[in-house]
Amino acid sequence: MFLLGDDRRLVISASDLRTAAGCEFALVRELDVVLGRAQPAAPADDPMARRVIDLGNEHEQAELRRLARSHPGRVVQFERPGYSPDDLARAHAETIAALRSDDTEVVYQATFFDGGFVGHADFLERTDVGWLVSDTKLARTESVPALLQIAAYASMLQEAGVPTAPVARLVVGSGDVRDFALDDIVPVYRTRRARLDAALLEHRSSPGPARWGDPRWLACGRCEACEPEVEAARDLLLVAGVRAPTRRRLIDAGVTTIDELAVRTDPVADVRGATLERLREQARLQLEQERDPAGGVRSEVTDPDTLRRMPPPSAGDVFFDFEGDPLWSERGSRTWGLEYLFGIVEVDTGTPAFRTFWAHDRDAERQALVDFVTWLNTRRARWPDLHVYHYAAYETAALLRLAARHGVCEDEVDQLLRDGVFVDLYAVVRSAIRVSQRSYSIKKLEPLYMPAREAAVTNAADSIVVYHQFMAARDAERHAEATRLLEEIADYNRDDCVSTWMLRDWLLAQAPVSGAAGSAAGPAAEVEAPAAQTPSEQRLALLELETLLRGRLAGVKPHERSAEQQAVALVASSVLFHAREDKPVWQAHFERLRLPVGDWRPSEGVFLVESGEVTQGWHKPPRARSSRR
Repeated sequence: MFLLGDDRRLVISASDLRTAAGCEFALVRELDVVLGRAQPAAPADDPMARRVIDLGNEHEQAELRRLARSHPGRVVQFERPGYSPDDLARAHAETIAALRSDDTEVVYQATFFDGGFVGHADFLERTDVGWLVSDTKLARTESVPALLQIAAYASMLQEAGVPTAPVARLVVGSGDVRDFALDDIVPVYRTRRARLDAALLEHRSSPGPARWGDPRWLACGRCEACEPEVEAARDLLLVAGVRAPTRRRLIDAGVTTIDELAVRTDPVADVRGATLERLREQARLQLEQERDPAGGVRSEVTDPDTLRRMPPPSAGDVFFDFEGDPLWSERGSRTWGLEYLFGIVEVDTGTPAFRTFWAHDRDAERQALVDFVTWLNTRRARWPDLHVYHYAAYETAALLRLAARHGVCEDEVDQLLRDGVFVDLYAVVRSAIRVSQRSYSIKKLEPLYMPAREAAVTNAADSIVVYHQFMAARDAERHAEATRLLEEIADYNRDDCVSTWMLRDWLLAQAPVSGAAGSAAGPAAEVEAPAAQTPSEQRLALLELETLLRGRLAGVKPHERSAEQQAVALVASSVLFHAREDKPVWQAHFERLRLPVGDWRPSEGVFLVESGEVTQGWHKPPRARSSRR
């Protein structure tokens, strides 16, 4: 967004479309900065964001190389123009001229400018039915902002009288190509653009900067523009667990601040009494900490039964945490993400002992999974009553994903989950404990049971960035630096595992006296290991076939496969494809059984029955074969 020319015309860009799709308040605050009504925020130093930009540029260049091979000598590339009226108009005209030339089949970095909007399309590709707008996005799936962006370019092509293909294209980070009908996305863009232009014009003509709570703007409440306003307004968003629909109903009832919510006793329309009580008590506890910060983080037990149901400590208990890089990819493969460290703390001696399983490529990741499951099953043979404690659902989800990805240990991982070996302490905390913090992340809980950390790596994003630095140092053969960086990651992971251990013991200490008691290093009770479910003969045969096929590809990287080897890989992937395709549905179902309702992931086709009554008991209707009620 910028002011252009002597008449100070307001010009928006594709990035403004993205901003508005996420938070309209952030967009009008950007306009305030452009108009001089507000100071720009200091740019944050975000190494993770820089890495995402670098990977996005690599993804774009890979697509450019592919198009150049497909259209040799017929790719036109433009430089970014200067941001003056003449330069932008000239760049737009050059783009249209190139599209009308018979010698051009691909245009890279085309500029579009209509006086109020400027954009730079990644690629325009000539097809038999018109010019195809194509953009590269590092994300693995399409998003509303990305669709608005390609729709904007297609719309401007149509307005210029250039024949367009009936679809626009996104090349996502996995390499997959997604096409979207212009008849579906261009009308949405034009509606959004009209709303945007009207909103910005109205705000520009009004005095003063944008005000928080103005109903004209939709606000996300989480971005850099919203956060200071939430704090200053004492907004309900300060209360942990407040969701947008509930916040809206509270505001309609005259409850607009955390302070008002903390003393609200009257009912609120369309807000369940239990929900209102939970949020009121959460607000009260947060205010207690705010008024007496020297008193530290507070906590209250809300459901003693949940704490009583926690497993009694076993000497074999372990505390588990993954470190993974979601942006890692292997050449020739469309599978993203690498779990580069399985970290475990054992406490059977009474002193935490740290164990690691490292993986720096896809083959090592497979081996790390096998080694981890083998080690855990061996440990269970000695301590059948052991549990693996973790915080939040990532660890179990990642194990299931790895088992399906590599086609190993699937039945073993299923058996571990079926036996209840993994215990998610986040679910325990959300069900049983109220904490005086806005967030229930484990870092926010740590003041309750351990001193502040002092390690160089302090969060998961730092870990990913340091791992990227490790890979660069390793590839450049800077061995001492690479070793030091891995040690920093390991120290952070160990602290996470120790924190999980201390949280488990703290939760046990909060339980009533009649609940579970004992020391994590105490003697284990005599418990027989649960009987494992034996796979059917058909499944065993399919597993053997799959193993044989995958064995033919051992040591061959995806980008090194011959046509025959690629065919073998496809057949190997198809052997148990349908069985693996069914699993996520059931995994999500059992995850919902473990987690509080408020922590369920959004899912189509899932609803919650809060109450019901039997209007007709069990009976067998005429001509029916089974009973109903």
